[in-house]
Amino acid sequence: MKRKTTISIVLLVIALAVIVVLGTQIRRLFRPAESDEAVGGSNLLTQKAYATWREFFSSNAPDRTARKKVVFIGIDGADWSIINPMINEGFLPSFAKLKREGSYGILRSTECFYSLPAWVSMMTGCLPEKTGVYTFGMWSREEQEFLPVRSIDVRTPSVWDAASYAVKRTAAINVPCTSPVRDINGIMISGMMTPITLGDRTGYLLQFKKLSGSQSNAKTPQSFSPVLQAPLAFSHNHFEFLLYDTTDDRTVNHDHVRVTLSQQLEGSLYKIPKQSYNIPLGMFSPWLKINVQKDDRIEKGWCKVRILPFNNPQYPHIARFSHILFATGDTDVRFTHPDSLADVLQKQLDYYFPSRFLDREIIPSLTKDGARAASFLYRYDDWDLFLFVFTQTDNIQHLDGASGYTKLVYREIDRFLGELMVQLPKKQHPYHRFRSRLQGIYVRH
Repeated sequence: MKRKTTISIVLLVIALAVIVVLGTQIRRLFRPAESDEAVGGSNLLTQKAYATWREFFSSNAPDRTARKKVVFIGIDGADWSIINPMINEGFLPSFAKLKREGSYGILRSTECFYSLPAWVSMMTGCLPEKTGVYTFGMWSREEQEFLPVRSIDVRTPSVWDAASYAVKRTAAINVPCTSPVRDINGIMISGMMTPITLGDRTGYLLQFKKLSGSQSNAKTPQSFSPVLQAPLAFSHNHFEFLLYDTTDDRTVNHDHVRVTLSQQLEGSLYKIPKQSYNIPLGMFSPWLKINVQKDDRIEKGWCKVRILPFNNPQYPHIARFSHILFATGDTDVRFTHPDSLADVLQKQLDYYFPSRFLDREIIPSLTKDGARAASFLYRYDDWDLFLFVFTQTDNIQHLDGASGYTKLVYREIDRFLGELMVQLPKKQHPYHRFRSRLQGIYVRH
């Protein structure tokens, strides 16, 4: 017994010594110079931190033969009070499996419990006092206003920097506060705070008229009531909306709309049909690629549209457009590393959007799009570190709490997790944690 006690004491002393050494090393890594603090420049602090980090790894060469892989799936806003009832209903089998076969708990958030500083602290291992990120904006003495926080405002290196300097293949996708993207040993696609909004939500009143016989053709949708037509032109786009009736009940019930988008050729009035969709009345269309006049040039953007009843005898319907967004490959805004990844995403997925707060009806489909992108990017390379963050959970809970739309969002993530777990090495065991209110994290290593 005495020998065991002695061994325990020795081990405890060794552990404490290691902690002290590591603590000293970490303080050395992240302690800013007094001169940097004097000028108050976060960029200077960041440059010094990265330079020190690079020096640390260059003097501590990593073992490049060892391959311990980590998959990190972040879920912003994940809360057990929302997840557990859905697990009990059998609605989230993948969440249930992770909870049953792994471990789980509630993580403590930062004192400034906004998503941005919480995610930055999680990715850097440092509190806001070190990272310099307390909320979504930072005061600019030059501009005399609050400006959105950017990745270059973060004063401490992140986990993907550590992995890159250790020569690990790394993917960091849709993680908040990663815009503008940086060069890492792998790929990076920026997330929350990426400037991708090209236009705000808009609405246009429509006046539908009966489609004449001469205008009907083989492509006109079959309808049990007279087809109604309304054109809409804005910027360099031409929309045609056809209301039609799919119910054979001898009543006038225009319950569907055909949306056809044509785009104007540069310098010509000739319009080329591009996209046509049949959707239920009141539902959003798929994403439509449109032309948008921006200052003295035409930009490419993406939006959704839906037709809603409107309480106006002259204009009984309105076309409601979502935000117009930039997608990868359609803008000079750099939110992929390397740059060529934008073209890959456009070719493979048609479009990809970093996190954006959108209409509640769009968020479930946006989650599905995110899961599709995550699946593609996970197979894109043999990653040592793969990070992907879903923020749609936090978006929908801000709008609806635990609603039907919220369940749809979690179900899309649950499906993705199920597919992902099948692809992970069988010998490895899942480890996951949830942080109450702000995010849930799944790590498999």
